[in-house]
Amino acid sequence: MTRPIDALPAELLSQIFEQACEMPRPRRSPRCSPADRANLCNFSLVHSHWRQPAQALSLACVTVKITAMHNGAVDLQRLCERNPDFASCIRSLRIHQFSATAISSDGETLQACQAIATACSKMRHLKLKVLSSSFQDLLSFPSSDIESLELETPGGEYRPVFQSLSEAPNLPTQCRHLTADADTFVHLCAESQRYSSVQTTSAGPLWPALASLTLVRASSSLHPRSLPPRQVAAERCGHLMPMLRALLCSIGDKRSIEAFEVGWPRSVFARLLWTVSWQNFVDYMPPWREFGDEQDIPFLTQRLQLRQLYILPLPFDPIPPHFLDELTRRVEHDPSLRNLEGLWLPTRGWYPLVGGAVGERGLEGAQRFLRGCAHRGVSVEWVDDYDMEGKEMPERYRQWAIAAAAQEQ
Repeated sequence: MTRPIDALPAELLSQIFEQACEMPRPRRSPRCSPADRANLCNFSLVHSHWRQPAQALSLACVTVKITAMHNGAVDLQRLCERNPDFASCIRSLRIHQFSATAISSDGETLQACQAIATACSKMRHLKLKVLSSSFQDLLSFPSSDIESLELETPGGEYRPVFQSLSEAPNLPTQCRHLTADADTFVHLCAESQRYSSVQTTSAGPLWPALASLTLVRASSSLHPRSLPPRQVAAERCGHLMPMLRALLCSIGDKRSIEAFEVGWPRSVFARLLWTVSWQNFVDYMPPWREFGDEQDIPFLTQRLQLRQLYILPLPFDPIPPHFLDELTRRVEHDPSLRNLEGLWLPTRGWYPLVGGAVGERGLEGAQRFLRGCAHRGVSVEWVDDYDMEGKEMPERYRQWAIAAAAQEQ
């Protein structure tokens, strides 16, 4: 007997809609493309029973733009107050500021953010892409349940970031994942050392529950002379996040992260997942060759090795077979990969060349690649997330790193 259209539970409908829109899961910050959002809107109009799960997916991630001429935070506040069901759907909030005076000129934005945080009780992800002078106000609204935080500071202004975080202790308490550009994070640790040195009482960890950290490339390259003293940043970083298990960093930020080698346990760096784009991988872009030059590596950086490598997704599919031939050659002969233990590849584009190879040439190339990895002791791991910029940590890697840390204890 045919089941009526309203018989399926909302949880099952939600999973069906996700598959229909090919929305990648799991993801800490749920997002969907404009085409997916349009499809979800159509699903919500089919039947009243479909409306709630379809709207919950389409409204899960909301972006607020704040300019000198228009304040999107106020609009969102009014919408949440008029429609509590809308507010209950929001899981991820992104605040983008485009004017230096848009927030600091009055308290309207702060009041709106406070109302939004109160109304959106299920919000777990917060991204702040604002000018440094605004962090203190925006981080002061109640968000103790935030589990994932992204910070972006245009211009490399880092001091107000730490000051804001230190004055908003409820925000980082439950935060389990942090995303920040590498130079901001380096200075964040250095400033925390100076901050704790003037406290009358012993300061506790700034991120007591943080398990995973993603360091992304800054908009402007970090000059080595702008780095804080190595010992200042390193001595404090281990205390900042005692539960850190998973670490994602671009190959290009190798010199920045070297400052933390004496502050974090050896096991954190053994699980560090380096990211590289295919073009930079093929071109041996600096500092790639530093991983292969043992005589040039200082004593403190001996353990900063390339053990886990994630090649970022390519913007086209299918991938030409000769790409796999190049990857096989590098795995077998590149001295920079001599310590490689895990190779993480995007399922999209790469898996058809390896797991679903067809034809004599395709099968031969896949077998040669797998034999080369097995000979070098390299495991091949597949990533379902589709993030070409390396700003989101693959969920499978995060779970693997946390499980590996638990086994070490």
